[in-house]
Amino acid sequence: MKRLKLNRWFIAVLTLIMAFLVLSPNKIDPLIVEKAAIPDSDYFMEGVVIHQFNANGELNNRLAANRMEHSSKRDLSLLNNPIITFKNAQSGEWRLASKSGRLLNDGSLLKLDEEVNIDEFQADGSSQTNISTKNLTIDLAANQASTKETVLIKNQYLKTKSTGLEIDFDQQIIYLKSDVITHIY
Repeated sequence: MKRLKLNRWFIAVLTLIMAFLVLSPNKIDPLIVEKAAIPDSDYFMEGVVIHQFNANGELNNRLAANRMEHSSKRDLSLLNNPIITFKNAQSGEWRLASKSGRLLNDGSLLKLDEEVNIDEFQADGSSQTNISTKNLTIDLAANQASTKETVLIKNQYLKTKSTGLEIDFDQQIIYLKSDVITHIY
């Protein structure tokens, strides 16, 4: 008789626990609505990495961004904290970074805005040259970049200030446009 009473209590407690688990409301996190920077954007991605290769299958550049929002109607992608890297087997790599950027012309033109920093690294990974400017336009098909803004170039041997700049990443050549002032250390 005691065993039967104990079984009834066990079944009653088990039924209460199961009822509590089944009938208790599930805590579902509410959906977070993201504000779109482009009103008619098609999609956004986070942690984006895009590789571009040349006709020979060699890597031309690597573009990474924290977030990319795209609108096909406007042929525009907005990038947050983009970093683009151009590699060169002989000399190392160029790394270009800014706070924001825009990818245009079906991805063939990249405009970096707000505090653009260009760093040249030697093949061993050591920093060689730092270039800073306000904005920069990059032709991804030609591997060239240009700006009409003030440019500051620094390395361990010199400091140069210029108005306007063009860089050919394939030829590893920097063209300074005008008002060039250089201090050699």
